[in-house]
Amino acid sequence: MVRRFNVIPREYLLLAALVAVIVVFFSATTFAARAYHRKQEQFGAMWYERGQGALRQSRPADAVLDFRNALAYSRDNDEYRLRLAQALMADHRSEEARSHLLALWEKQPGDGTLNLELARLAATWKDTPQAVRYYHAAIYGVWPEEPTSRRWQIRFELSKYLLERDTPADTKAAQAELVALAGVLPPQDADLQMQLGTLFVRANLYPRALTAFQAALAERPNFMPALEAASETAFHLGDYSAARNYLLPIVTQKPKDEHFLELLNLSELVMKLDPSERGLSSQEQARRAAKDIHIATARAQKCAPADTGVAMLVAQAKDLQRTERTLASNPEALRKTMDLAFRLEKASASCAPASLEDKALGLVAQPQEVPR
Repeated sequence: MVRRFNVIPREYLLLAALVAVIVVFFSATTFAARAYHRKQEQFGAMWYERGQGALRQSRPADAVLDFRNALAYSRDNDEYRLRLAQALMADHRSEEARSHLLALWEKQPGDGTLNLELARLAATWKDTPQAVRYYHAAIYGVWPEEPTSRRWQIRFELSKYLLERDTPADTKAAQAELVALAGVLPPQDADLQMQLGTLFVRANLYPRALTAFQAALAERPNFMPALEAASETAFHLGDYSAARNYLLPIVTQKPKDEHFLELLNLSELVMKLDPSERGLSSQEQARRAAKDIHIATARAQKCAPADTGVAMLVAQAKDLQRTERTLASNPEALRKTMDLAFRLEKASASCAPASLEDKALGLVAQPQEVPR
């Protein structure tokens, strides 16, 4: 009986062998490619770390070269490209930085970091409309970590930029930014409230500044920077009673500080000399008016002989010699007396030194700021 064997054709064997070789070659190539890419990534990461170190050491030109090398090994790494753009900005190569940032921005227009960097570039070029647009995009953009605090700080930065522009329109825009910021900042954060109050002062929003400083003091009652800022702001607003309350602990702790000591003395004098203070009796109003005209006349007499205009005012003051009883019973006479006292102080400002009482009387004459 003859056995039959299934003989595999030679072509099939060759094909199987070829497939096996291809599989082995492909596996080896894949392994080698992966090893090559890992090596590339390692080199990229090494240059990136060198660039980071150069930036920390304030060597932006070296950082630019390092980040370029990092990108050469990892061309699609957006983080490397962003750091290169930031290094270029630090090296004052803003046009190059902008091209990299815009390339990244086209892929991620809502990214907070990219919009912030573009805003800063526009700010360096004094392109305010573009800067504001990018700053707002950054405020409302995507921030993976601590988005709320980042948005606060960006609005602070935008406000500072607008205030530095120092134009009426930019100041008004800064005021709007700061008012918006005041509505979201935590009142218990003394440092943020101090930062806010300081910018409110620069923006000429003194009542809001005082509110911010008071919030800081509510959290940290003996915080000296807040006491000093609050005292200066209250003094500027003509709220001398509040100013005195803030100045007392300052002078207690810093008795040799002549500036704050003078503010305290002036505040107390104004409170004693101002006849328009609420709640005063007519007798007390008259007593203060008589005191004020006496102070103003005494100063004016020092320069009256050489200044006919001042001499005429001094003569009017002498003609107005009224008793406190007359002033107490005649509001119009009291008003005229104070008006003349203010005119005497103004007229003698250029020819006679001002005593502390004269300075206080000048403050009484100033209209108080209307809170906003």
